[in-house]
Amino acid sequence: MRAGASDSLEKLSSRATKIDRIHKSLEASGRLSHSTCPSRADTAADGIVLSIPGEHEGRRVIVLVGQRRAKLTPRVLEVLLLLIKGHLSGSLVHKIDLGAKNERGYRMPSVLREQLGKAYDGNVGDLMKNDRHGSYGLGERVKLGHVDTAALGRLGNRRLARIAREIQSILEELAASAGNS
Repeated sequence: MRAGASDSLEKLSSRATKIDRIHKSLEASGRLSHSTCPSRADTAADGIVLSIPGEHEGRRVIVLVGQRRAKLTPRVLEVLLLLIKGHLSGSLVHKIDLGAKNERGYRMPSVLREQLGKAYDGNVGDLMKNDRHGSYGLGERVKLGHVDTAALGRLGNRRLARIAREIQSILEELAASAGNS
């Protein structure tokens, strides 16, 4: 109660009674729906903001979906960076270009969607799209936030550093063309 609690739940006899008390407390505080939760920032009306601040925990790199963190392995991050590169260029990326060895099934886009989905409350299908012919891209609602390409280049992974440089080059070209318009 000292920390600001408005009520306490003693050991109640039935599950239904507990649920009813919790719902009444949430309603009284104006938090009955998730619409006011801070994590809903990742589903802003203008899109799902995807950012890569360049932070890492061990070998996993932090990716933000809105304000929530997903931790990606270097291989999964490589797929994401290639999809970002395609997104900036306005094209889908074929699975062979993502690293698939043949035309048969390729799981990395599904693994990426799964890992990003841990940080996203909405429909994970909104995060990525595919043409059902082996090409993938970021979803229509995905908006690119800050991507720290310099920090990605310092991770010690040559492939990630190369893709980060390519993304930086595209970003610079887009900024230059926007400045000329």
